[in-house]
Amino acid sequence: MKALIIGATGATGKDLVQLLLQDPDYTEVVIFVRNTTGIRHPKLTEVLTDFGKLENVSESIKGDVWFSLLGTTLKNAGSKERQWQMIMRFHLHLLRSQGKTAFRGLYCCRPTELQHQAKSFTQK
Repeated sequence: MKALIIGATGATGKDLVQLLLQDPDYTEVVIFVRNTTGIRHPKLTEVLTDFGKLENVSESIKGDVWFSLLGTTLKNAGSKERQWQMIMRFHLHLLRSQGKTAFRGLYCCRPTELQHQAKSFTQK
């Protein structure tokens, strides 16, 4: 199975990447990042992403399962409205791309939700 992850550089995202890289059910793990993470693994592919130009990564949005841990701080976004726009813009682009590529699941969660549901992501 091929997993796609947005939000892979946050604390929770880093843990999820490691879990999926160790899971034999996942043959590929693709992460969309602004900057390289330095993680080296045969199953891992990094897609350097300018989140202001999402059309540039449309061809990479191909996989079985999406995990979205996308978030930004209010400080980085500048306002609550901008914070919401940054998060929703990517999800809307992803859902529009779904017509071109089918995935088995899309998991969107905030880190606190993942902490409570982490076992459900790794159970067989």
